[in-house]
Amino acid sequence: DLSNRQAMVQISGTVEASGPGRMRVRDATGKMLVELLQPAPVGTKVDVLGSLGHAASTAFLQDGLWRKTDENTGGTKRALPILTTAAQVQRLKPDEADLHYPVQIRAVVICDEPSLYNGLFVQDMTHGIFVRQISPPTGNRPKVGEYWEIEGVTMHGDFAPLIEASRMTRLGQTTLPEPERPTWDQLINGSMDAQYVEIQGIVTEVKWQTLTLLMHDGKMQVSFNEQDQRELNRLIDSLISIRGTLRACWNDKTHQVEVGHVNIGNPLISTVRPASEDIFATPKKSVADLLLYDMQAGALRRVQVTGQIVGLRAGEYYLMDGTNGLHFTSGNQVALRAGDLVEVVGFPELGVGAPILREIGRAHV
Repeated sequence: DLSNRQAMVQISGTVEASGPGRMRVRDATGKMLVELLQPAPVGTKVDVLGSLGHAASTAFLQDGLWRKTDENTGGTKRALPILTTAAQVQRLKPDEADLHYPVQIRAVVICDEPSLYNGLFVQDMTHGIFVRQISPPTGNRPKVGEYWEIEGVTMHGDFAPLIEASRMTRLGQTTLPEPERPTWDQLINGSMDAQYVEIQGIVTEVKWQTLTLLMHDGKMQVSFNEQDQRELNRLIDSLISIRGTLRACWNDKTHQVEVGHVNIGNPLISTVRPASEDIFATPKKSVADLLLYDMQAGALRRVQVTGQIVGLRAGEYYLMDGTNGLHFTSGNQVALRAGDLVEVVGFPELGVGAPILREIGRAHV
């Protein structure tokens, strides 16, 4: 079944061919290629666990693990293979995770969450994952940036699969991984849960422990657990960068992701471009200029346009600049009427129709 290409599957058969990084396994119904670090010798009867992939119309297994088939089990339940990467755990379906696959991984601590099942987030070379500790390790609690070996079993978790740790061994100090820079789709679908990321955007609104970011593809609410609210308030209208551990927000009852809302743990917030003291110091452009080459142009860089209001409807306005027009929604309380000459400052959005100015900070008559 090629419809679920990210599923974890298990096959049994005989190794027909073996080479560096891969082997081919055959059973009574056919054969399948398996990608793995250490292939088994030709002729070995094996059980193989891996994630389903495809090339053209051909299925194969990637990130494979194998063990010799016990021919003397007489149909009794076979031991589950040990999972050795976070990605292998994250690919499990809830019912598969509840089989309690044994896990042994080595990963760096990227976020400490003692209030959440005495847990923490770790990341190895493949992905990040939440680790629930039954009992804390001997000595000091794991710290961000430390490298640990973690043994335990899989569980389904409230949103994504997790590891319930039975033993943890500190291996030393290391550096945090290079952050992933998720696409808009990855941000809203929850697939980057437990991953160390970096995101950028313009702060358009600040509420208690939550920022609203205007990003290239839309708005995103970003929440934190313990940040200085006064410092957050100072970020309004600034272009900022946030590094930290992404936690998807989801509905407790349906376990479905809340689109447009994420939580960032252990955040490092830096200002890329501070807010302008005078918003009307923004460079002026004509509507036609918005479609011309500008090395500094961008969806997160404000522009100022002057023109005449030619139409309005429920807070939406249509402006003409010579023979060119644009559309904007005013964010302030200035009463605009058809015929008014105005100066408008906002973020440009270009498409197949007339340009749009988003997040209008000011509209002067």
